Amino acid sequence: MENKKKRLENKKNARKRFYVDGLNRSVAGQTAEFRCRVAGSPTPTVDWSKGKWRKLTNDAKTRVRFDSETDQYVLEMDAIKKNDAGTYTVRYCRGGSRK
Repeated sequence: MENKKKRLENKKNARKRFYVDGLNRSVAGQTAEFRCRVAGSPTPTVDWSKGKWRKLTNDAKTRVRFDSETDQYVLEMDAIKKNDAGTYTVRYCRGGSRK
């Protein structure tokens, strides 16, 4: 019974990682887009981050949104540069409302 409870707790907070290694010249300056589909009841809460701790929010370069036409969560970044390389993570938690 204890193991089953731990498995359920682990499924509550899940992560998906996207790796962006070196950027070549053909990508630099363009817009990068990451998409994922997350479903559940209640509707999950989704957050995007770069690296371990830097939570990404809407600003002049970055857009975090839900695309209702494709039913996907989207991270878009304009004018990609070499320092944008890294690990991008989408974290979803069931029990919250959609952001």
